[in-house]
Amino acid sequence: MGLLALVFPLAALGMLTAFAVRRHDDALGRALALRRVGLGIVLVFATMVGVFMAGEALADPGGWAAVGMICAWTVPLGALTLFAWLRPEPAFRVLRLAAVALIALDTLTLIGVRSVQSFQLSYDPARDVAGVVIMAALGVVGYKLPGQAARLAVVTFALPLAVAVVAESTGDAVSLLLISLLPLVSSAYHLAAEHVLAAEGAEPEQVATGVAA
Repeated sequence: MGLLALVFPLAALGMLTAFAVRRHDDALGRALALRRVGLGIVLVFATMVGVFMAGEALADPGGWAAVGMICAWTVPLGALTLFAWLRPEPAFRVLRLAAVALIALDTLTLIGVRSVQSFQLSYDPARDVAGVVIMAALGVVGYKLPGQAARLAVVTFALPLAVAVVAESTGDAVSLLLISLLPLVSSAYHLAAEHVLAAEGAEPEQVATGVAA
């Protein structure tokens, strides 16, 4: 049922993409449209997840403790996404290390390492926050460096899903698919933009400003 609920949003996204891309006759304009849609997907999704997490915190524990919890992830989220926008290449190097750590944590949990599973149970919200922060920052970097960020995002969100399937953990696989689907779709847009740029022989920075070579 959860997967079926994604059919209509994805269909609407497809129509939006077709409209955005067909407005441009030139390759650079189409690449820019694809990157804008890819960035929009991940930022809207991260905002929705953030609102849900904030609601959970306000419900339990609530009060000033909830405010502290919300600030504990909104501040790093804002700082890292701003860093990713202003300095995409250094931010990408930081995100690469963070992604490796997140993949290792998820993989060890899925294959049944007890100490890591206990850590996940104790600090589960922290892991979710890390995933949202990495997802949002990679989406921002993807606007500037589409190919590099998209490939890292695919590995980050698809590899744990593949491990869950191999480990025959159906519940984990479905949960990871629901969480990972939109970041993976966003990555597909960034890869498509890179393909358009490669066909045109343009550099990624040209699309960010809309200036052709």
